[in-house]
Amino acid sequence: NGSQPSIAWLKAKSQVNQGYPVLSWQKLSNNLPSGFEGNCLGVTYVGGTQTTQYKIRYVEDLIYISNMVRNDTNYYNKYFQFQNDISFTDSSIYYNPIGDSNNNCFSGNIDGNGKIISNLTISKNDSVGLFGCISGATIQSLGIANSCSFTSNVNGGSLVCHASNSTINKCYSKASLAGNSTNSKIGGLAGYLNGTSINNCYSRNSITNSSSGSYSGGMVCSIDNNSTILNSYSSPVSFPTDGTRGILVGSIANCTNPSLNSYYDSTFNVSSMTILGTSLTLTQMRTLDFAMALNACQTNVWKWANGNNSLNNGLPMLNWEGIGEVLPFCGSSE
Repeated sequence: NGSQPSIAWLKAKSQVNQGYPVLSWQKLSNNLPSGFEGNCLGVTYVGGTQTTQYKIRYVEDLIYISNMVRNDTNYYNKYFQFQNDISFTDSSIYYNPIGDSNNNCFSGNIDGNGKIISNLTISKNDSVGLFGCISGATIQSLGIANSCSFTSNVNGGSLVCHASNSTINKCYSKASLAGNSTNSKIGGLAGYLNGTSINNCYSRNSITNSSSGSYSGGMVCSIDNNSTILNSYSSPVSFPTDGTRGILVGSIANCTNPSLNSYYDSTFNVSSMTILGTSLTLTQMRTLDFAMALNACQTNVWKWANGNNSLNNGLPMLNWEGIGEVLPFCGSSE
């Protein structure tokens, strides 16, 4: 298969093609992973404009994009739209995060279209996340499910590890993340922001990062260069007790107003933590008043659980998730 931009060759089924490798499109392998139902994006799709986006349907499409970015195609000013939820049930082994360094970053525009990434597992001695590095990019309306798991000895975030001069909007993460070294840096939704804005997002991750020299953030590990978090909240399922940490953000540098109308769950609020955002109890975060404050008079952004704790643990959810109750447009709940 060499350095093909997507999976071209697979091991043949028993007694097929005399045992020699077969092309993936022949469907003659017992090893065809989930998410490889279609042909790769580079062969079947044209467009990439704001009105005619590249369509992302399969794991294979994401692998193609990842390999193209690692081979110096940054997709600057190109547009992509998810068409399906994508499950990596037995396909994680084929996947590398999209973008791998400051020299190989994704610079396109992703419309998640209200779709969800599930069953993605990445464990490596490198940066981890669905996206490894984005620069000048936008990502919106995409969810990372609780069946996803990310482990790194270096840096990690479930949606993106490193984001520069980018915008992340209407996304969530419910993944499991772990740092396995003395100075690993782990963030629930994103690892590191540089001149980047997170808007209308939430983070409900399980995070472990036990070293006293580690850095952990419930939503973002580190923010720099006037990055902002707007109309968002973090309510971890579990969170580290050691190292430099913060329930919303783990560490802050060179930011004037980094948090605007953003909140964190005080359940894990202990001494010596980085304080960014407004601290609320879980009970307060389950109220209509909180959902209204988070929504901040926006139209069709947030919904609330109305006392049903089986919906997102009773916490506000994004309108595109299709669950929960519609909020009054503006004003107080009273």
